[in-house]
Amino acid sequence: EIVGKRALEIMPYDIYQVHLLTQHQAILDRQPHKIETRMRFADGHEETVESVHTPLFDDNGVYSGILSVSRDVSARVEAECNLRQTQEELQKAVLEANHANESKSAFLARMSHEIRTPMNAILGMTSIAKRKMHDNHFQVDEIKAHIEQIENSSKHLLGLISDILDISKIEAGKIELSDDFFRLDSLVSDVASIIRPRCIEKNIMFEIRQDDLDNYAFRSDALRLRQVLINLLGNAVKFTGFAGTVTL
Repeated sequence: EIVGKRALEIMPYDIYQVHLLTQHQAILDRQPHKIETRMRFADGHEETVESVHTPLFDDNGVYSGILSVSRDVSARVEAECNLRQTQEELQKAVLEANHANESKSAFLARMSHEIRTPMNAILGMTSIAKRKMHDNHFQVDEIKAHIEQIENSSKHLLGLISDILDISKIEAGKIELSDDFFRLDSLVSDVASIIRPRCIEKNIMFEIRQDDLDNYAFRSDALRLRQVLINLLGNAVKFTGFAGTVTL
């Protein structure tokens, strides 16, 4: 059906122009040029066609014509598309895996830092309590207060460890906030019991000012708020010189 017809008679004008430009460039370069186009066949279906246009020259090097050969490469193109898609999916999976590992590493690094604070408080209060118990004139109330401070630090430490054991939070790269009722004065007292032993070690005066608070009952994530205060105060103690003052 197409034998003897001109190219423009068997293909759309825009496709014909692409082939024509390619042929002209092949003639100018005196070497074959290859292109891929979408072609619609007589029955209406489309395929990806690869065409190679080869310029022909006589013995004297004079241009005499052009030989164009086309073949259906739809299967190859589809395979290449599938391969590219697979590569993109693999790259995405690698990026997600790297992100998950970075989140996990950052989470564990932060937690290992935060665990040391209550752990130091527990060890410090235990050491103080032991020294006072060896004193024949120790007061039971003092020992009781130290034990309460150890208990508060232990509860905070337990909360941190619970987060570490919750792998889903690590992989998600975040910690979900809880919604609890708590008393701010009690929370401040818990924080103070963890920070005060570190202040004692450096002979730092630790002051708490909360007389001008209008409210004491709040609703939030008490553990996270406690962590924030402990981290801020921990840094304050770390960078305050000997016999200095830290105020909350």
